[in-house]
Amino acid sequence: MDSFHSTPTPSTLVIIAFPLLLVFLFFFLWISKSNPTNINNGKLAPEAGGAWPIIGHLRLLRGPQPPHRSLGNMAEKYGRMFTIKLGVHRALVVSS
Repeated sequence: MDSFHSTPTPSTLVIIAFPLLLVFLFFFLWISKSNPTNINNGKLAPEAGGAWPIIGHLRLLRGPQPPHRSLGNMAEKYGRMFTIKLGVHRALVVSS
């Protein structure tokens, strides 16, 4: 007796699953880009000047004074909250 239910082969699973995955990723990216409840609403802390393209502000933190003194001097110049680049990554500095 032949059965109408056969187990799907791996190739048919890939043919079905791959487009579904692409559609899911498309909608996820679309929803995350068009989310109107963005917390920062485009307002970012100011970035300290003097960053080099690849190393960022790391050269300022290795000077003759300790890093906390350098960051304190930058806080006096840029305010209590500012961002610096540590390599290619941004870091938020909050000074009290």
